[in-house]
Amino acid sequence: MSILFRSSLSPFQMGIISLGLSACIPNVEDPGGTEKSETLTDIDGDGWTVEDGDCWEDSVQPTQVDGALTHTLTSADIYPGAPDAWYDGIDANCDKADDFDQDGDGFVADEYEGIETLGVIGTGLLSGGDCEDTNAERNPAAEEIVADGIDSNCDDMELCLRDQDADGYGDGEVIETADFSCEGYGLTLLDGDCDVANPDIHPEQEEACDGVDTNCDGELWEDEIDADEDGYVACTLEGEWLGDVQPIGGDDCDDTEPNYHFE
Repeated sequence: MSILFRSSLSPFQMGIISLGLSACIPNVEDPGGTEKSETLTDIDGDGWTVEDGDCWEDSVQPTQVDGALTHTLTSADIYPGAPDAWYDGIDANCDKADDFDQDGDGFVADEYEGIETLGVIGTGLLSGGDCEDTNAERNPAAEEIVADGIDSNCDDMELCLRDQDADGYGDGEVIETADFSCEGYGLTLLDGDCDVANPDIHPEQEEACDGVDTNCDGELWEDEIDADEDGYVACTLEGEWLGDVQPIGGDDCDDTEPNYHFE
């Protein structure tokens, strides 16, 4: 025997009940305009959700990255601000940086060229050749600095000054060499030589009575100048005169009066 129940509710009231039952789990639109049909949860138990910035919110564990250093990380070890080891291919702190470019200069070491950071789009595209990945000033695109003893552009060469007369000073001419000390034969770290053919003429040299700028300070010694044009200079002639006009003698006692000099 079947029993039929007759509802005393009107069709309008039945519609309201039906609408209420179907709206028990509504779609909620967030301020950004994205509809969310369910609440975000912390799947891996690290205290962070995707909404908080967790970049590995998954029960699947991060794999080992071919060519990278071995890691022991789980999904719970990956969250914003987590300790992040370089070169293991895992972006543990969720900063979206290439895990193989520690100094951020846009180059990676040759052994890591082409290796992607797991889950970070755009990585693995940087050029190799970085010879010191903890120093952004050393990479293949860096400008080589002359005679600083550092291979700035990672080509295994240094720029030194050429010392043609072996007096320890160069005249600005640069030579590329594998001698990073710039102390090999014909090389120097010091600039300022004003006569590369004479080892007795260079900065810090004591000025001599020879008619030239012996110490390369850009000025001729006053005692080497025959001011009264009597053929004599005030300094004592001791060696070869290298100036343009050979004086008759030295030891002029008054270089302002042409009638006073030693003969």
